[in-house]
Amino acid sequence: MYDNIKKNPLCILVSVDIGDYDVEYSLFELEQLAKTSSLDVFCYLSQKRKSYDKSTFIGKGKLEEILPVIEENEIDLIIFDNELSATQIKNIENFIGIRVIDRTMLILDIFALNAKSKEGIIQIKLAQNKYRLSRLSGIGVDLDRQGGVGGRGPGEKKLELDRRKIKDEINGLKKELEELSLRRDIFRKKRKDNNIITVVILGYTNSGKSTLMNCLTNANILAEDKLFATLDPTSRIYTLTNGREVMFVDTVGFISRLPHNLVESFKSTLEEVKYADVILHLIDSADPNFQEQIAVTDHIISQLECSNIPIIKVYNKSDICLSDIEFMKEEISVKISAKNSIGIDDLIDQIEVVLNKDDFNCVLSIPYSDISVINTIRNYGVVNSEVYLDDIIKVDCIITSRLVYLVDKYNNNK
Repeated sequence: MYDNIKKNPLCILVSVDIGDYDVEYSLFELEQLAKTSSLDVFCYLSQKRKSYDKSTFIGKGKLEEILPVIEENEIDLIIFDNELSATQIKNIENFIGIRVIDRTMLILDIFALNAKSKEGIIQIKLAQNKYRLSRLSGIGVDLDRQGGVGGRGPGEKKLELDRRKIKDEINGLKKELEELSLRRDIFRKKRKDNNIITVVILGYTNSGKSTLMNCLTNANILAEDKLFATLDPTSRIYTLTNGREVMFVDTVGFISRLPHNLVESFKSTLEEVKYADVILHLIDSADPNFQEQIAVTDHIISQLECSNIPIIKVYNKSDICLSDIEFMKEEISVKISAKNSIGIDDLIDQIEVVLNKDDFNCVLSIPYSDISVINTIRNYGVVNSEVYLDDIIKVDCIITSRLVYLVDKYNNNK
């Protein structure tokens, strides 16, 4: 009788600790990444060293310790929680006789699996090719084996490519992304012209961004308890209690030590954050490491050069949070449970407070030829009074900072 149950590949997670990051937490994250990629983790192995071994990263002695573990337990794969060079991968594989990948390769593979949109697929291909190019050093490494755990995306091809061919492909992908980026710019301009406010949801992967989008807008986005379950940004219109329309935009999740090539490749998508009116920094408050996750997201926000945009820290999963979170006094923050629709009204109130912060009163002198401007003010502000004179209309109103470019020439208060 044959066992027809397909087993997941069995892997060992390996890390070298030289004191530059929290190895224990990083290995925990690596295990979650492995599970997301349908791998079973047999054990962790770590070693403290003053520096990485140039030849095998972890050193020959440690590899000799790993070898019997591999043989006795039929291990299929070794995953290093660090980024390895092509030479190191080749040397380790020659020594232990099984497949070796690193953290970056695993993350790229998960992204290749989950990217659905044309832009997402192009961005992943770009990141994968940049990764390969950095490891193409003429040592005869079979690049097809560096296409990820499942060989998805460009890894399906026989990538015995020279540097020029990879560069040509990278340039082609960049050109495609630039064209898509131009379309994004057009959409952003249309949103600005229509005075649609943008609220971007960002945060650590698996913090509940898709669940929050579903709760707010019935977006029907797939929400799974997996890292990077959704990659492609989703946007939906929402009407606030004061009648003002906002567009909520979901973004790709973050993780500690996110590969640089990945951030660069997703730059066109992440640029959406730079043009936001409000950022919702979503936090999994039930995660014991939420403080570290906040720090990672804050760092990426800083890298994206959008620290000047109002940020609301949204502590999700507060209904199952075991610790008492103390909000910092200088923070704009709110506790919610997106899954159970708890605290959503408070969140909307907080968004409205932030958006109304820059509203101001002014008296405008609008010629009859531009009377349509008054309707725009009514839609996106408040008209207190209108006085119709011979050649102009005097309008006492409250407007948002977004309307300044439209009404500035009519402003008598300047």
